[in-house]
Order: sequence, then structure tokens, then C-alpha cells
Amino acid sequence: MSVDLSKYEIVGYIDENIAKLAGIKYIGNVYAAPGVIKHIKKRHKNELTKNILDNLLDTIKDIVKNPEYVGRGNKKVGTSIEFIKKVDKNILVAADLDIKEGYLYIASLYPIKRAKIENRLNSGRIKQYKKK
Repeated sequence: MSVDLSKYEIVGYIDENIAKLAGIKYIGNVYAAPGVIKHIKKRHKNELTKNILDNLLDTIKDIVKNPEYVGRGNKKVGTSIEFIKKVDKNILVAADLDIKEGYLYIASLYPIKRAKIENRLNSGRIKQYKKK
């Protein structure tokens, strides 16, 4: 079954720099499936501010386009990226690569504590991101 990406929203772009930081072999658009907003509201509504909940798609776009930190997902090494930025609080946007279909999609968005950011920086899992 093929995915119809025309029903998905483009929320950002992975360039060579981000791909290298995340250890992923993908350069191209980042997509948000129609159901991801519903998923985030259902799973994380009590952890997110009203501002973020009311502007989820714009928040995702901002974090993907202007992250403070970029890194690799722990469980899916080589097929996932984490983008982190302080919005109202530190927020992590998780994206996964659909290897079969060849596209990167937003899997979730949730808050992350500063201590976890520090642990991930110290382990090398994430790195500070500076636009080139």
C-alpha cells in the first residue's frame, strides 16, 4: 500500500547538515500525517501549554526549521530524528523514517526536561544545532 503524501502537510526539510547530525540517510521534506495532531492532543495535552496546543502545526514547523538541538532517536538508530527547542518549555519533536515508502514523518511532540537534554548532549545522542 502506497502512502498518499498529498494528504500530508510539509513541515520542514532535512538538509545534509541535519542528516549528518542525526546519523540518518535521508535528505528531503518532513511530513505531518493528518492524524498526528490528534495523537499529540490525545497523548500529551496535559503536558503542553495552551499556546502550543492551539498552534501545534506551527509549533512543529518552527521546531523542525529552527531547532536548538538535533539528534538521533534512541530506539530507531538511523531511522529517527529528534528536534528540540524551547517554546514555552523545552519541546521535543520526534520524526521517523518510513524506509519502505522513503519519507520522513512527524511521530510525536512532547516536553523534555532540561536534565534529559543535558544527558543526551553528554552522551552525544543530540548536538547543538547552528544553521549554516
